Amino acid sequence: MKLSTILSFLALSLAATPAAAAAASEDNAVFRGVADDDGAAIRSAVANDPSLLESIGPGGQTPLIHAVLTGKEKAVTTLLELGADTSATERDGYDVLHAAGFQGRAGILTVLLEEFAKEAKAGGFSLDPSTDRHRDGFYPMHRACWGSKPGHTDTVKVFLEHGVPFDLTSKQGNTCEEMTRNEETKAVLSMFKKGIEANEL
Repeated sequence: MKLSTILSFLALSLAATPAAAAAASEDNAVFRGVADDDGAAIRSAVANDPSLLESIGPGGQTPLIHAVLTGKEKAVTTLLELGADTSATERDGYDVLHAAGFQGRAGILTVLLEEFAKEAKAGGFSLDPSTDRHRDGFYPMHRACWGSKPGHTDTVKVFLEHGVPFDLTSKQGNTCEEMTRNEETKAVLSMFKKGIEANEL
């Protein structure tokens, strides 16, 4: 993995820390609602000032991206219902799917993918995790593959269950299996690979 990619990963991780969340919430009612995972507070804040829905916080993050990174599922659902921009990126160009992969947010990823499926059916904006490659050459699932926690494995599984190929390669030609050091993630990838091979017989 390139040093620049590692640094970006660390920067995004640091922006999702409680300290970053506290800094964001000091004078922004929507970010306070995100920090508390309080849907009612978010709705109230946006009703009072609609511009807060797309306000910018730590790391150039919108409330939606920040909610994804910090694992606030109620906040994510509320922000989507309020029409938050799902195409927004943070300062390094990572969108919500990459954010979910970075932090291993399997439940939130499911919410996002269901939202994108609904939008695609209606002809609206949609992100496809199989084609959503960042300029660094990696896809959202690859970021989950780098993670060592159970949540990262669960997130990889969600990507696979939503049609992302188990052997999806980065621009550099590496697959998730080649990049991960997480034995549980390797087991999930192996299971999907065997299932596909069995169906081809």
